[in-house]
Amino acid sequence: MNFALVPAIRDPSGGCVDEDNCDYEKATVCAFSQLEIAKQVEFLACMDDSDDEALAAAKSCASSTGVDTSKLSTCFNGSKGESLLAAASEVWNKYEPGRAYIPKVLVNTQDEQSDKDNIIKAICADGSSASVCSGRVLGLTARFCAV
Repeated sequence: MNFALVPAIRDPSGGCVDEDNCDYEKATVCAFSQLEIAKQVEFLACMDDSDDEALAAAKSCASSTGVDTSKLSTCFNGSKGESLLAAASEVWNKYEPGRAYIPKVLVNTQDEQSDKDNIIKAICADGSSASVCSGRVLGLTARFCAV
């Protein structure tokens, strides 16, 4: 089973779902390009807790998750960041072409209610061999948008 965390981006030139610009989303996708999924969740939780400007928040979250801040800045300020935003926008708009709520959780393209128990049930019903499917519900975080 593959997981991907995708920000809610209608239009990378300024149409993000929960802010006037997409700076937080750009900083996040730039960091995600360096991280495995477990660290992406940790990074996203850190970003959600920050009140700093996007790049400052991302640099602050970088140290705890292993993100190279130099690569992060280069991505954020360059064409790679724009490309990552465009790719995330394509995915978001494919699965959410109309009004949307966040977090949005899809399990194999099926819309799931964004609560921990429902997400676990859907993932396990889809055949996951994760330890959570063997009856142990320990340490799972529900602070993510998964597609």
